[in-house]
Amino acid sequence: MREIDLKIRFRGWMIKIRYPLPSTVKDLKLSFESMTTLSSAGLILVCRGRMLLDDCSLESLGDNSVILIMSNQRNLVLDNFPKDRREFMFESLFCFKSLTLLSVCGNEISGIPPAIGDLPFLVEFRVANNHLTSLPSEISLLRELRIFIANNNCFAELPPILLTLEKLELVELSHNELSCLPVQIGNLTKLRRLVADYNKINCIPSSIGRCSSLKEVSLIHNLLVHLPNMLDASEAVEFSETLHLFLHKNQLRELPSWVGSLQFLRILNLSGNELTRLPDEIGSLENLEQLSANNNRINRLPSSIGSCRSLQLLSLAMNSLVELPDSLSMLTNIEELDLRCNSGLAALPQNMFLTCTNLKRIHLWRTEIQYDNLTLYAGWREGLTNYLPSLGDKTDMDD
Repeated sequence: MREIDLKIRFRGWMIKIRYPLPSTVKDLKLSFESMTTLSSAGLILVCRGRMLLDDCSLESLGDNSVILIMSNQRNLVLDNFPKDRREFMFESLFCFKSLTLLSVCGNEISGIPPAIGDLPFLVEFRVANNHLTSLPSEISLLRELRIFIANNNCFAELPPILLTLEKLELVELSHNELSCLPVQIGNLTKLRRLVADYNKINCIPSSIGRCSSLKEVSLIHNLLVHLPNMLDASEAVEFSETLHLFLHKNQLRELPSWVGSLQFLRILNLSGNELTRLPDEIGSLENLEQLSANNNRINRLPSSIGSCRSLQLLSLAMNSLVELPDSLSMLTNIEELDLRCNSGLAALPQNMFLTCTNLKRIHLWRTEIQYDNLTLYAGWREGLTNYLPSLGDKTDMDD
């Protein structure tokens, strides 16, 4: 029986086989199918840089030919690829014309090859946990790209080439070396979620106001001192029906009054900053459901806070409050109120338990309000079966 020696490379592995002749590429695919969970119909065989057709004779390839076997799949995940085989990761990317997801996370790579531009249908590209500092210009060819995840890399700026991809909806660049967001970010009008936590960002351009599809901006643990007027940018438009802003653990000294114009703001987290007050315009946020401003220096609340009728969570632990406005009693949807570590706070609004009938948890640890004194408030006894307030402890006050 005649045989041929072949070297099969698959997912970085090199396997030497001896195959009977006469045989075709299709025969080899069927043999490979029996050894894997992949369908032969979805396999691509490449030899010397060219794709092999099913009727191609193996004998025509010659002894010791190297055949690269790939799966014509839409999702390709090469995370934490073995170190001794990483040089083969991007080999023959041109064979994956229909690929929609490519993930190469955790491979310590410092560059993406130009061949990435050969994936015109790519929708999601994950490169987290690597050593990237830039992206190749061929990224601009990925016109269908919607998701780019590059957490834990070495980017000093938001890669400019990304700002040409108008269909981007999600960008994650946490734990990099970013110091500023570029003005061109306003070009991403389809952007829904921007996450750049744990960087060194000290400025945000007002052009971000043109990102009309934004639903979430997360800039936790950066160096922000002030916020630009996101509604003052040229051609600025209203944001979508839901907006979440996570700005905790920065260096913000004031919350600008224009925030009151963000009518669709649902969640606002300002904990761990340097705020001394909240603006009166906060009361214009009729759809705000969660407001967290723990661990600041706030010494008073504006009476307008009572106009935030949708508020379900109000967290003001570790501040300098000594009194609360009576309007707090107007928060009829409030479910949780956190006032821990406001050492000078001695009283709650007198009618709060009469009107805030949805209140389930109230945290008063390290205030001057004693648990026994709560029974003196009107409505307290009637509500005993509806909620059991917790005095809490010192946990999660920075969040």
